[in-house]
Amino acid sequence: MEFLLQRTARECWFAGWSPSRLLREVRRHGSSVAVNAVVVRVLLADDAARSRQARDTLWCHEMMILRATTGVSDVGPGWLGRWLDRQPDVARSFALVVEVAELLASRGWAEAA
Repeated sequence: MEFLLQRTARECWFAGWSPSRLLREVRRHGSSVAVNAVVVRVLLADDAARSRQARDTLWCHEMMILRATTGVSDVGPGWLGRWLDRQPDVARSFALVVEVAELLASRGWAEAA
């Protein structure tokens, strides 16, 4: 699931979405605060896995702001499992993760920036 989430984030980036635009669009479609928090983690995890050459100035700036404003730091490999382990209701938290994956895929954002 972690790989799928990060791949979706990367596809959105390739389609021209910046992190702030993607988060705005997620919010605009009525997503909960919890869903937005998962999207933030997905974006930060994707950024952490990128090479320096795969980042442009806008992306770097927006990710720096996202890290500073959210305080999220545990985004290395295995972040999803560790995040789920810290949640009081793992089943509900996993349902949020599935909701994020479905939301990003169903909106076609990867194809239509």
